[in-house]
Amino acid sequence: MHNYFNEKEKYYINSQKYSECQLVAAINTAIFLNEIPIIQDSIEYERLVDLVSARTGAAVNIHYAHKYLRLICYELDDINLNVIRKYLDNKNPIEARVFHDRVGFHSALIIDYKKTENYSIRVLNFKQVTDINGWVEWKVFKKCFGKVKPAGWALALDPWYIRGLQIENNLRIIQKGDTQK
Repeated sequence: MHNYFNEKEKYYINSQKYSECQLVAAINTAIFLNEIPIIQDSIEYERLVDLVSARTGAAVNIHYAHKYLRLICYELDDINLNVIRKYLDNKNPIEARVFHDRVGFHSALIIDYKKTENYSIRVLNFKQVTDINGWVEWKVFKKCFGKVKPAGWALALDPWYIRGLQIENNLRIIQKGDTQK
C-alpha cells in the first residue's frame, strides 16, 4: 500500500478544539482522498463546526459536512483486519467509532496498515493509543470498540458531483450555517 501519510502529514488534523472528532475525521478523509485541506484555524473550519453543531457537543449534523466535503459513507457493522485491508487497498479510509476511558466516545480515522507480528494500523486523531507517528497495534486498538455500534464507516468521494455544482452546493451549505447561529 502506498504511504499517503508521509506525503500529507503536515495537512492532517490530529487534535480537536471542541467536540468535533467526527468533523476532524471527515476533513482528514478529504485530505486523504486528495482534496484541498481545510485549516483548523480558518473561518471555513469554524463555520463547519457550527454547521455540524459540534461547538458545544457531538457533531449531530455531520451529514452536512459529508455533503460539503462530497463524501459517501458506507456503514460498517464490524471492523476487522480483513475489512481494513479491503478498504484501504481501494484507497478508502475508515472512520472508526471507539470508546476510551480518557476521551469517552470518539471517532478516529484509519488510513494505513502494515504487517507486523500483530499487525499495526495508522490512526489519525487518537493520540491516547497511538505512538508519535499514529501507529498502534491492532490488538490494542480493537479493545477500544467495546459495544460501540455502528462500528464506523468507510468513506469515499462522491463521484456524481460536477466540480461547478460542488462549489455552488458548498456555498449554500456554508450560508445555511451562517443562518443557524
